[in-house]
Amino acid sequence: GVRRAHLERSTGHWIYDFYMGAMLNPKLGRYDLKFFFESRMGMATWGAFAILLPAAELQTRGELSTAMTVVSICQLIYIVDFFVFESTLLTMIDIIEENFGFMLWFACLVWIPFNFTLQQQYVLVAHPSLSMAAAVGLVVLNFAGYFVFRDSNLQKQRFRKNPDNPVWGKPPLTMATARGTKLLISGWWGLARHTNYLGDLTMAAAWCLACGFGSVVPYFYFLYFAPLLWNRERRDHAMCKRKYGADWDRYCEKVPWRIVPFVY
Repeated sequence: GVRRAHLERSTGHWIYDFYMGAMLNPKLGRYDLKFFFESRMGMATWGAFAILLPAAELQTRGELSTAMTVVSICQLIYIVDFFVFESTLLTMIDIIEENFGFMLWFACLVWIPFNFTLQQQYVLVAHPSLSMAAAVGLVVLNFAGYFVFRDSNLQKQRFRKNPDNPVWGKPPLTMATARGTKLLISGWWGLARHTNYLGDLTMAAAWCLACGFGSVVPYFYFLYFAPLLWNRERRDHAMCKRKYGADWDRYCEKVPWRIVPFVY
């Protein structure tokens, strides 16, 4: 049966506990249900939709449009990257902080596959045109965002494993904390506290721009994702403030920008 883990996180209000969850990591035998739903269900279903929608266009129109090709390839690269680096999900705020309730269940089974593919759904119905020059520019923009996203995350992972690991070919700049740990203040993490979010948003913008400006529908993903990452950054900031105390204030003085260097 489901292991009764972390029941102390229950509020006692059944509606809230049903929606937000009463357990952090409920398990069915040896299987972590939250990890399974987020990874095997949410991301895998998104990947299936990213393949089926261009297949539907090919079947109905006899060819793949440039917009559909650009969006689908870029999204599939993002999804494949997730599974290649799947273990990093264990360090994400979803797994660490959020209970597993209806909200996450619904997000994984419905919200992600149906809303994160609105670009392909729009292209399938509206048939927007995309010039080859624009397509090349958006592919470059997507891969620039992907590089920032992946390289910044790899820097963080390598630093966690070995704080002396070189950053951009140089010894890392770090800040010691009272907890006996170090905070990285060079490389991507010296430019902003969450440059990985900047890379994520850049990719999201490229996918949406490939659909043109005929409707706001394909831009829903970016308009939803930007506030989501803003909220995550704020929550992460509060969590680190509780964890490091005054050391976190010193870190923020050294790395003042939150997501976009010199802007925010």
